[in-house]
Amino acid sequence: MRASQRHDLSPKFLELQQHVMNALDVLEVTALEREDEFWWAAIGLWVRTLEACQGAIRLADLGMASSAVSVLRTAYECLFYAAALWRKPERLKDWKEWTEKEQRTQVKGVLKEGKSTFTSIEIENMELLLDSLTDGKKWSAYDAANDSGLLLDYQVSYRGLSLIGAHATAVSVGCYFEKDTEGKTKATIKPDFSQFSFICISVKKCLDIAIERLCESSKVITP
Repeated sequence: MRASQRHDLSPKFLELQQHVMNALDVLEVTALEREDEFWWAAIGLWVRTLEACQGAIRLADLGMASSAVSVLRTAYECLFYAAALWRKPERLKDWKEWTEKEQRTQVKGVLKEGKSTFTSIEIENMELLLDSLTDGKKWSAYDAANDSGLLLDYQVSYRGLSLIGAHATAVSVGCYFEKDTEGKTKATIKPDFSQFSFICISVKKCLDIAIERLCESSKVITP
């Protein structure tokens, strides 16, 4: 089953592998000696995009469709932020403040729910950390997609991937059940390749945008 599945899908794998290589080629000829902080932050997020795309492909190959979709959503999210920082460098401050805001939320939650489980020194250290973090405004994935001109991709790809795999929705578990001849629901816990083509198309699109935006930011020519 697995051997025949890989054989049937190999052309798609080869195509995606070439897209990954294209992305790496663009990165290789990019002016990496730049010192702009916003640009390096975006490069880090861009690399995360590429890494997540590769992870999604591997998970899809194993028939772990919902996990592949979840990882692919991360790829799009990182792409939105990277592209936004390249087009609006002033957003670097918002990105940092949003990061600290998320850290504050976590520390406050830990102190609220588990204060009795920590030592006085641990509590003191967490409170010191809390005081050092900025309670800035939220810069959401939607905001980043808007700033980067990728709102349609947010609505179609990001929200779609959230619904079918990244979140614990009813849609995300549909592949694990089917109706028998009598109309009764039964579990089908097995590799799911029904979404493989969709995942490949989504990965390719994400990589295409990533390459395009890196070229735009560094003024290099797409290979």
